[in-house]
Amino acid sequence: YPVYVDSNVMAGRSGEWIPSEQRYSNFIYMPCTEANNFTPEFPKENPDINYIGIEKYSSVLLRAIQKMEEDELANLKFIRMDAEEIIDRFDGIRCGFKQTSCPDQFAEALREALEKKNSK
Repeated sequence: YPVYVDSNVMAGRSGEWIPSEQRYSNFIYMPCTEANNFTPEFPKENPDINYIGIEKYSSVLLRAIQKMEEDELANLKFIRMDAEEIIDRFDGIRCGFKQTSCPDQFAEALREALEKKNSK
């Protein structure tokens, strides 16, 4: 999501911008295009990082789970849910006495991405 990229760049976690490749050095890119049947290769580097895939449609999710099992990736989990439903469930979750939390910030990032997408 663009908001994820933006917030990580602003926080200094993106690494260096590589102009010749049009990408950041610390991001793992997972292209999802017609050329790969909209099923990206799952990241094999950084097995200590957990990844979450969000998919609304069962048929696409099934392909992703099959690929995950073929590649024996234990650090990948999926959520079958619409992004708007995630916003409804995660919005307003607080962490102790803090005014926000990781789920709340994720909901806000999804909301901003959807608003940006829908305004085009």
